[in-house]
Amino acid sequence: MKGSIAADVATHPEFRRCGIYKALSESSWKDAVRNQIPISFGDASKALISTARRYGILDVSTIAIMIKPLNPHRIVEKRFGKGFFAKTVSGGVESTLKLLSIAKKKARITGLKARRIVVFDDRIDVFWKRISPFYGICLVRNKEYLNWKYLERPHLRFDAFLVEAGERVLGYVVLSTTVEGGLKKGLIVDMMTHPARKDAIYYLFSQAVDHFKRIGVDYVECWTLRNSPCYKLLGSHGFFAPGLLVRSNLVARFDSSKVSEEFIKDSRNWYITLGDFQ
Repeated sequence: MKGSIAADVATHPEFRRCGIYKALSESSWKDAVRNQIPISFGDASKALISTARRYGILDVSTIAIMIKPLNPHRIVEKRFGKGFFAKTVSGGVESTLKLLSIAKKKARITGLKARRIVVFDDRIDVFWKRISPFYGICLVRNKEYLNWKYLERPHLRFDAFLVEAGERVLGYVVLSTTVEGGLKKGLIVDMMTHPARKDAIYYLFSQAVDHFKRIGVDYVECWTLRNSPCYKLLGSHGFFAPGLLVRSNLVARFDSSKVSEEFIKDSRNWYITLGDFQ
């Protein structure tokens, strides 16, 4: 079915509490209904959740921001400076990460290969048709969409990798980098595979981390829901979700005559990535 994304909303500070948010929300939803769009979703900050609920917007799930430090010394240095305390903290963090990596069980990966691509070919459509029935609510990730979203935007840079078994596509991952607070951050923007192929999911994360290490990234960030097939595997790959980095919630509005509230509010039916909101 058709869907829409609530990409952004803002009110001038001098005109808040005047009903502007409500007017914008109602107007955009009426426009969606007129265009036969029965579902709209977005990410809302904690401050907006209570307001959104009053206007019939459903709070579906918390979006967990998972991170993996690659250069803990630099991260601690940026936070605490270059003194003795910073060195002590940095050494403790590095030792902890090493112990965690030893304790984690490595997934058995055989017969898979990864390669960087500059265009998604027709095989991605075959791949999408094969795996899409396993996802309840998910953007259509076919060749047309993926090329338009990530590889045909001249003002943005993304790195895309396929994971294959022979000529068969098992999944893909799309990556980008940015600088935040003086640190180089790697972003797992989008990824997709069969939810039961844990080896392929693990391999995609491995390729992402290896790529970011090669280009000197300080830490990696990935958005996910806690019911996502990726969540536990992110943990087994050394990612964790600091409470302070839980940025927002997944929210949705829907036409109850076309889709049930029970289906929408069950976060297990949703598959979202950072790229869905960009």
